[in-house]
Amino acid sequence: MSEKISLAFCVHSHQPVGNFPSVFEKGAKDCYLPLLRILAEYPDITLTLHYTGPLWEWFEGHEPEFHTLLKTLVDRSQVELMGGGFYEPIMTVIPEADAHDQLRFMNDYLKRRFGATPRGMWCAERIWDPGIPKKVAGFGLEYTLLDDSHFLSAGLSPDYVHGYFITEREGYNLKVFPIDMRLRYLIPFRQPHEVIDYLLEKRRRGVKILTYGDDGEKFGMWPGTHQWVIKEGWLRKFFDEILRHSSEIELVPLQHVIDRY
Repeated sequence: MSEKISLAFCVHSHQPVGNFPSVFEKGAKDCYLPLLRILAEYPDITLTLHYTGPLWEWFEGHEPEFHTLLKTLVDRSQVELMGGGFYEPIMTVIPEADAHDQLRFMNDYLKRRFGATPRGMWCAERIWDPGIPKKVAGFGLEYTLLDDSHFLSAGLSPDYVHGYFITEREGYNLKVFPIDMRLRYLIPFRQPHEVIDYLLEKRRRGVKILTYGDDGEKFGMWPGTHQWVIKEGWLRKFFDEILRHSSEIELVPLQHVIDRY
């Protein structure tokens, strides 16, 4: 077996509008900045990052290092920036005109600050409605992510819930990646070699693509995770393991999967 398994990797970070300044400060110190600093040490690691508007705005005014670091990562094609509603609205329950304003605001921001044009969108709270493909049409968005439970509830076998699927509404298409639940429980709470073992087992079964997408706060803000992920080195160890198995596993942005398959 020569073909690698691709781990399409997305980290989603969000703080709600009006959250306490101390929460933003703690997030920057313990989580958001450390993740980017460590990522900058690993130029061969590529992935997708998503941040919501309240974080963009807070970092603009309080931690300029954040934008500087991220711009460097984007410029060297290490990071794909994901779009979506700027203030993290639930797309299914807001009027279409408001949804368009939210998407346009995010697209314009990413283009202005990073020269990036998002191809994917984060589906807030991973809440889905069949009308979303039409609702978000016209903004260059090709894909989103949902929990794999959506696909299992629709009757698909677990053996087939990987890669991505194409759905449509009135002729408007959207690709949807199923987020692997087992990976969400493994990362970053189990040892990196356990993640590798899981990926290699899936590869042996012929799986080509698995998707991870979950909260960035798991990498430093959740209780105990700053000590475990940053200080004790879980994140570096994970990247090291991925690189050590580079002949069998590759960590990739989601747009990379769209382009290849």
